[in-house]
Amino acid sequence: SGPRGGRATALLPGPGDTAMYRDMNDTSEAQSFITNLHALKRVARPEELARSVLYLASDDASFVTGTASLVDGGVSITRT
Repeated sequence: SGPRGGRATALLPGPGDTAMYRDMNDTSEAQSFITNLHALKRVARPEELARSVLYLASDDASFVTGTASLVDGGVSITRT
């Protein structure tokens, strides 16, 4: 980042409801365990994660740099 216009950001996503997620968590019990780790009690839809990336790449985030954005449905703040 800096005078050349570059910015450094990172997206730290939680699980997304994808085919790979469903393959790795192939029982209702496994999916329930993962879901209950999240404050929002669900995993992300892929488009929710994509919108976070689009925001960081957009002019709306032109003053955002040096950050790591947690987009994890609250899994990082909950306790089991």
